[in-house]
Amino acid sequence: TSESTMEPMEESGDVHNGHGRSDAEDKENPLKRTKSQVAAKLKVQKVKEHQENMLKEVYDLSRTTSALSKRDVDDESEKLRAELAAVEEARKKARNFGEDLLEDMMALDNLSGLAAEDRTTRKATLSGIEGLLQDVDTAKSRLAMLHRQLEGKLQKAEDLASKKRQAKELAKLAANEKARQAHAAPEVPEAEAAPQKAAAPAEPPAPGKGVWEKVRLPLRFTSREEPGSYVISATIPGLDLEDLKLELGDASTTLLVEGLRIPSKKESALMRKRIAQKIRHVAQTSPEKFAMLAKAIPEVSEDAYLELGQGEFGRFAETFRLPKDVDVENIEASYTDGVLRIVLPKIQVQPQTDGRFLPTGHPARLRRAPQAPQGHPGLGRGAAGPWGGSLFGGHDDFFRW
Repeated sequence: TSESTMEPMEESGDVHNGHGRSDAEDKENPLKRTKSQVAAKLKVQKVKEHQENMLKEVYDLSRTTSALSKRDVDDESEKLRAELAAVEEARKKARNFGEDLLEDMMALDNLSGLAAEDRTTRKATLSGIEGLLQDVDTAKSRLAMLHRQLEGKLQKAEDLASKKRQAKELAKLAANEKARQAHAAPEVPEAEAAPQKAAAPAEPPAPGKGVWEKVRLPLRFTSREEPGSYVISATIPGLDLEDLKLELGDASTTLLVEGLRIPSKKESALMRKRIAQKIRHVAQTSPEKFAMLAKAIPEVSEDAYLELGQGEFGRFAETFRLPKDVDVENIEASYTDGVLRIVLPKIQVQPQTDGRFLPTGHPARLRRAPQAPQGHPGLGRGAAGPWGGSLFGGHDDFFRW
């Protein structure tokens, strides 16, 4: 009987008398954090929960990307357009995931004065976010390549369809020309031939490097801390290191990363072919518009290249605030398999952070305000060019410097 009465009393004491270990810990916990630390802890927990929820989203994105890459699509215009729409939807998700994860990372980077337990949670969450960002970058790179491949197939399919129409039109024009020559004096065809040649669709000039200097290429840089260094990286397929520039700012507290991605010869040829086809279409369907277009072929072609290349090619520039312990004399950059990697080695003595630098030591991005466009101001989405229209629906001024 004694044992049966003592055990419940001990259990009751743990819960109600305030002297058990669990209650003691509950009383001590609030004293371990200030109000600002409690608020910071809630922010860390919120980001941690979002990062855990994003695991499935990013996993599904990777599976969708893999499935799209393996899918065999017939070379029919309608099916190719449907596949392009699916790829574009996946690319949109990847962009949104990347932005959300980057916002979470910036939110954690901006927290300071955390309790020791919360610093550990933040470090683990940052590591998880970095892994998710790597997966998103991989998916974005694969989707961009798949998008270009499908566009190439669609262009070929449209070319085959247009050749049949052009053959009928050329046969009709040849018959009309033959009939006109049969009823005209020998001098007349020569007089008429000159204006016909002058009005023939002109080939667009190849895009020069200066064209892509005017285009903004939005990139997402990520940073992480490693033993002995910090690393800034970004996925940039087709980058030429000759166009990459690293420049230290005043007092070596900031680093400007600037570069240019221009299309390959194959990509330029494909865009040039599409522009030429559009010009021929305008010449056949709207002689009045073509008469205006023909007077400004270089300008019209440049705008068309910008429309086709926006978001894929152009100049990027980002400025980063450097932690105090960076050895600025030994910063190195490398480029392998489409990934730009900038290593910021640490000096031997680790300075204490004072709130002006990120608590974890990550280099902080300073977003650059858009510069005013130089020269041609840009059409804007869907706007008309000086000749009365745009070849591909207009480009977005967001992509203009």
